Amino acid sequence: MKIISALSVLGAFVGASVDRSALYDYYKGINKDELIWAVNCGSEKPLIDKDGVEWQADSNYEGGIKSSEGNNHRWIVPNADIYHSERWSKSAKFSYFLPVYNEGHYTLVLKFSEIYFDEPGEKVFNVYMGDSILLHNLDPVESAGSKMLPHDEFLEFEIRIVSGQKKVYFGGNEMRNVFDKTNRIKLEFRKG
Repeated sequence: MKIISALSVLGAFVGASVDRSALYDYYKGINKDELIWAVNCGSEKPLIDKDGVEWQADSNYEGGIKSSEGNNHRWIVPNADIYHSERWSKSAKFSYFLPVYNEGHYTLVLKFSEIYFDEPGEKVFNVYMGDSILLHNLDPVESAGSKMLPHDEFLEFEIRIVSGQKKVYFGGNEMRNVFDKTNRIKLEFRKG
């Protein structure tokens, strides 16, 4: 299975009592040899994490605002540098375009952490691929348990050629309006 990893970091963590043992290996499991594209959203600099995954500087996006607010905070989890920056939007949406072109099974890894807001409900959004919703009312603070803690989503999809047409399937269902004019997959983040 090929892996695409995109990051949408959204926050930070400040001193609460947390069982750190459960957090230690949260980032393990990405096989860098299977990685197609990894982007450090909101960052002007590439990053190589402690597992050797190479995250390129922010690219392939439309709209949104970059922020590196997470650099101003102390993180209690290991290998958290990828969560220090984000792309977000004051308006209704922003998009990333995934450079995935070939038939096959893929895993999209979305990495979230709230670096600004303190309470659940302050930042809630949906994630779409084309016209189809992948994640509904995602709240990074609620999902991670606090700000400045990671929350990752692993989403599997498939690209098939059917009657000469490239199609994308998620959860067994065909997705519509997935590709942009250059044949990249459009991933859109919209306010929930």
